[in-house]
Amino acid sequence: MPGNKQTDQGEQHIFLEPSRTYSPKPSHKGGYVPSEYHANESEPSIESQFEKTISAIESKKPSDNAAYYVLDLKVSTKHPNALQVVKRFNAKILSELSENELLVTSSIDQLKIAKMALQIKSFRKNLFNIHEIVLSDILDPDLSFKDSNQKILTIYLMPNLGFAKAKEYVEKVKRHLSQSNIPIKGFFINEQTGDAYIDALVEEDQLCALVSSFDFIFRAHETIHAQSIEPTSQMSVGTATKEKNSNPQNFSNLPKICLLDTGVNLVPSLANVVADRYVEPPFTDLDDCDNHGTSVASLAAYGDTISQPFPPRARIISHKIMHNKKSVNIVTALANAVSMYPDCKTFSCSVNYTATKLALKLATGMIDKLSQNSNSLVVFSAGNIEVDDVKDAILQGSKYPDYINEAAVFHPSDAPSVFSVGAYSKFSDPPRSIAPSDAPAPFTRFGTNLKELKNCPKPELVEHGGNAGILNGAFDCTKIGISVVSNTGSIVEGIGTSFSAPLVSSHLARLWDRYHVQARNSETIKAILLSTCRLTQNHPKYVGLGMPNETELFSSRFGVIRVVFEGNLPLSGTAGGANVIPTDEVKVFVPADVTTIELFLVHSDNYTLSPFPKLNTYLSVEVEKPGKGGSVCPSFGLPCAQTHVKHLIYRYKRNIKGDWFFRIVPHPVGISTAQRSNVTIRYGGVIKLVTKRPRFGLGQSVISGLRRGGKIKISSKPSEGEN
Repeated sequence: MPGNKQTDQGEQHIFLEPSRTYSPKPSHKGGYVPSEYHANESEPSIESQFEKTISAIESKKPSDNAAYYVLDLKVSTKHPNALQVVKRFNAKILSELSENELLVTSSIDQLKIAKMALQIKSFRKNLFNIHEIVLSDILDPDLSFKDSNQKILTIYLMPNLGFAKAKEYVEKVKRHLSQSNIPIKGFFINEQTGDAYIDALVEEDQLCALVSSFDFIFRAHETIHAQSIEPTSQMSVGTATKEKNSNPQNFSNLPKICLLDTGVNLVPSLANVVADRYVEPPFTDLDDCDNHGTSVASLAAYGDTISQPFPPRARIISHKIMHNKKSVNIVTALANAVSMYPDCKTFSCSVNYTATKLALKLATGMIDKLSQNSNSLVVFSAGNIEVDDVKDAILQGSKYPDYINEAAVFHPSDAPSVFSVGAYSKFSDPPRSIAPSDAPAPFTRFGTNLKELKNCPKPELVEHGGNAGILNGAFDCTKIGISVVSNTGSIVEGIGTSFSAPLVSSHLARLWDRYHVQARNSETIKAILLSTCRLTQNHPKYVGLGMPNETELFSSRFGVIRVVFEGNLPLSGTAGGANVIPTDEVKVFVPADVTTIELFLVHSDNYTLSPFPKLNTYLSVEVEKPGKGGSVCPSFGLPCAQTHVKHLIYRYKRNIKGDWFFRIVPHPVGISTAQRSNVTIRYGGVIKLVTKRPRFGLGQSVISGLRRGGKIKISSKPSEGEN
């Protein structure tokens, strides 16, 4: 992260490089322990299962001699014995389907050789069963053709095939569909992982024929589609003026934000800030007939100042994905947008999707990987609680904000690599408004139904999304909503997390535009934004890390310094012939005037074996304070919390001056020992120093301290065993 730029009167963001050290990695303790999963099951005839599996695979006559099958183990997939079983098949692990099931691929010949190894006691002791992928494994259990003889389905190929193999298989499926006169609606291939799918309009018997023809079909479900966007109660409050962008050349250097929405109309206030417009097929109309995308664009371009004479802060790329309440596959659209606009880093979507549980989890997992692979800033709105649900909750005795506990964020905003944005209410009009000012909006969502996310906060943060009362059975936001531009060009009031998301996207785009030379990781930009957040005064439980303070995006308030750092940390490694856990260490000189130190840490990883969104890794933090040996505990936050976003606060009245050491340690969550060497964690962090008595020269004191001493050395110690 080369380069520093700071003055006491200007920017207070100092960038530095962490140093790398290694800790001994303990070997796995304990011998074979049977899994409880199979404790009470009688062992089937494995020989017959081998024969059945081989016969089923050979019947499909794979041209490349490849076999795809499931190993059902007597031990956990992360147990060392699981790897020994896989080695007997000379197989590659494609996915961890459950605690005891592995999806693997090998040649058919290797599968036959493995059958001969059943005579080996240790092999048979750890393998419970083996079976081919059958139709019931592939089809979504909620998929039904009773209501229609044709459906648009998303047909997934085997995961983690690699780009070349995935491309070959996609072409085979496309040929088969074309020869069967089956309309192809789209397809996607992740170039990094080889994950791929095809959308097609198929009948039930056609789907069965496709699955019978190829053994590399993984899953099939009805294609996800956007929920209907119903216009919020809106009140016209004026007309946006042409003068806002009378000189388009003034805006050519503004950062770009790609909005995946219902299109943007070229109304006077937006015409010169729309950098590009594109519509996903089969749609052809670039305009916003749903009266949603134009409003979202006005917030992305101007913030919540559209009714005031302020210039735009960002340019808009309109990537239309929805028309007349019908939508395309969001995964395909996002992948297309990332590929089409290499000079754009921020992608924002305020359209929420609905589908079956399996479909949403698979799509969210794909978006999570796409966001991580592309190192993009991907933002989704958390979704809104419908007014009928709010009324029902109140009638049943629940009060604001208690009913928000029951409204988890919508997919795909609960992907770990995606920023989920909720809403807070800036204004109120008691007793008409449901929420007080500076509080979670009465319609915002909170939390996640995915237990695999552990302690990850969702949403991560909130922005202004308006307030509301209930009038004549509908939300009423008159004079307490947020001003936006309608698709006719008039200024109206509206509400929703749809309007919070573009505000956060605007913050992120401007931060990336300013700091992309020093900060290369998208997580670093997220950490900088989170370091400006404060909790709402009322009911802060529901707002994640809080709401951003826009005035601190580029210049901290007097008496605050931010030290920014980032890295790419392997989950495991070797040094001197021994297994070790790499760790990064950050040294910061803390002046005597500082009374509070806050640490913000955001990370993602490139683990790909889970088809669904989950927390695969987490970072723990050990802090050494001057004059005290060992780690010190924070006043707020958990250093070892299993989460992708961390906020720790250290408060001291004295004895704070000197070099502080922050040691960042990676940990796996359910990743087998054999797979850990393939995993890298990408992270970004901010150490925020706050003084009780602000003074000039504070930034220079920190910089001088950073320049002293050269390399740092911390004594290593073994880590604890991992889950």
